[in-house]
This record gives sequence, C-alpha cells and structure tokens, in this order.
Amino acid sequence: MNYQFWTQYNKPMVLESLEWVLQKINYIHRNPVKNGLVDVPEAYRYSSARQYLGQCGLIDIEILEFGSDIGYIG
Repeated sequence: MNYQFWTQYNKPMVLESLEWVLQKINYIHRNPVKNGLVDVPEAYRYSSARQYLGQCGLIDIEILEFGSDIGYIG
C-alpha cells in the first residue's frame, strides 16, 4: 500500500521576500488556532511557534533569522 503526505496537485512557490516568508510562517503557526485546537500558536505541541519565541520545543529546528524580526509571530 502506498501513502502520500502532500496533495498530488500542490503548487510550489518561490519565497522571494521577507514579507512573503513571514506570511507563510505565520500562516503555518496560526492554523492550529484557526482550527480551534489551541488558544495561542505556541500551545500547539507540533508547532515551531514556541521556538520562534525563544522557548523549548518538541524537536530541534533552525530558526530563520530576519534581523529585527527574529522570533516574529504576528
């Protein structure tokens, strides 16, 4: 049996600007809140949001550094 994690028809996008990258990170971090799983992004167990706030997370990640916007979750 074969399994597929991503949809077959995804459309990859080039992340060309800081604004675009931050928009995508925030979208991912806010999804659990939007879906009613948690009240704040950093409360979701599998999110990297807490690491962007300087807290410990479930797994090690590499933080994307944006100058003065390091740790930004808007």
